[in-house]
Amino acid sequence: MLDSKVGQELLGGVSVGGLVGLSFWELGFRNLTNNLRPVSHLADLQGMKLRTMPTELAISTFKRLGADAKPLPFPQLRPALESGAFDGQENPLPTIVSAKLHEVQKYLTITKHLYGIYGVMASKKWWDTLSEADRTIVRDALVDARQFQRAESQRATDEALKVIKDAGVKVSDLEIGERVLIERRLERVIAPIAQQAGLSLWISMTNELSKIRSARK
Repeated sequence: MLDSKVGQELLGGVSVGGLVGLSFWELGFRNLTNNLRPVSHLADLQGMKLRTMPTELAISTFKRLGADAKPLPFPQLRPALESGAFDGQENPLPTIVSAKLHEVQKYLTITKHLYGIYGVMASKKWWDTLSEADRTIVRDALVDARQFQRAESQRATDEALKVIKDAGVKVSDLEIGERVLIERRLERVIAPIAQQAGLSLWISMTNELSKIRSARK
């Protein structure tokens, strides 16, 4: 979806800030760890003291799913998990390993509840000084860099999962059907974001994703 016409429209939105959107790189899917129990059903999140990113979206999402969600600066996260101040947290797998969070957590659930991206951008003031030929060189180079970066992100994710498993963390997935329940529960969280982002753009994004998913079945 990010590499489609819809993605180009998303990149175009940064022009209001004097920037030129050039490409999307991958931060990866965020997943859930905790010390209480395996999370296989939505009900397993009830009352869980969960650290989230300090954003309204992250906090509202997990509160809506039943967790006791609160923000906390990332450098304080590992000690907070170790002391029991928080039961769990959510991050991409490579981040979990690099911060050694898996050493103080018992359970990992592959929730893939949020897909993180990086936007590659340039100053429009600088971009306007380039010839069209130079702009083409930059764009072509970023296509290659995009594919390489995403492949490296996937490799790092696979490697991190092995490290987590080898450390004795119990890894599980959500039960079939739970994702549908989660999507329904989050409709109230998503609706105002769709309005803020622009309803027509939101509809274009969801339609494009539906086409991609249908083609892969």
